[in-house]
Amino acid sequence: MKISTPWSLPPDLPSPVYLLDRQKILRNGQILRDIADQSGATILMALKAFAQTHAFPVLKPFLSGTTASSIHEARLGAEEFGGETHAYAPAYSCEDVRLLSRWADHLVF
Repeated sequence: MKISTPWSLPPDLPSPVYLLDRQKILRNGQILRDIADQSGATILMALKAFAQTHAFPVLKPFLSGTTASSIHEARLGAEEFGGETHAYAPAYSCEDVRLLSRWADHLVF
């Protein structure tokens, strides 16, 4: 089955592939920034839902930071996105807290 699109893809593009529309990401980022500015809210990107590192530079100007539910997500957010890093979990081990203290600005229990 041939799918019709408003743009063409290179024939050697690997499949499957994720395509991100930079203009839509910018538009959504601006909407989020406007909400934060008008409400005083801190808006963070949930890495569990969206960890596309190629989009980080596009979204970084609009968001305050990231949220993470694991040590690896917290490190990714702190090192690759920057800003505030919030970590959350129903429970933490002593080792989790020790490791998270390197990357997370806030721990939520």
